[in-house]
Amino acid sequence: MESKRLRVLGIGIVIFLLLFMLLYIGKYQLEDSYKLLPGDVETEKIEQDTGAWREFNSRISHFRAYFPTMPTQDTTRIAIPDEEDKEAALDIYLSNLPDGSFLMVRVIRYPEDYKVKDVEEALRKTMGDLVNLDERNILRDVHDTTFHERQAIDFSIENPDTRIEATSIYSNNSIYTLIYAARPQVYEPAVLEHFKERFVLTTDFDSPPTL
Repeated sequence: MESKRLRVLGIGIVIFLLLFMLLYIGKYQLEDSYKLLPGDVETEKIEQDTGAWREFNSRISHFRAYFPTMPTQDTTRIAIPDEEDKEAALDIYLSNLPDGSFLMVRVIRYPEDYKVKDVEEALRKTMGDLVNLDERNILRDVHDTTFHERQAIDFSIENPDTRIEATSIYSNNSIYTLIYAARPQVYEPAVLEHFKERFVLTTDFDSPPTL
């Protein structure tokens, strides 16, 4: 009987350690993604089956997107520059592709009692924050645009290992940034095009979908 209890206890410890490792690895992957550097990647292109991407809806961040895998999610609080005692929510949604590159939706949600005074400045600050994540990053291109009639900017970032294409959009007192990061050898324009074409701000609808 005693040996049986010991076996059960041992199995419980092993399961706990495995769960801890999975949670730690998931958290590390998400934090590492903030640097916008893919980890284990292929050196040759893999054909992407965008038709198999899965729909994802977020009530919190008010958007609908299609990802190759269900995204890892994380939310944290960030300070608002020049505003004492005010914070915004930063939501991250990250999904990996088979070749090791990834897609991300990064959402800054400002509180109801704060309004963005200069939208263009806020969009370019978001871009600057991403550029500054790695000292090797170079801003290749940036230009003003619109996304579904909303003010936006498209920009490209590059370093020796990674090509990053992104669009930042201002809507409903929030900034949405769609990001595609890949090794130059496996970068595929169709991936970004499909990601952007299927992205919808659910604030456009009366009844946003549930998470």
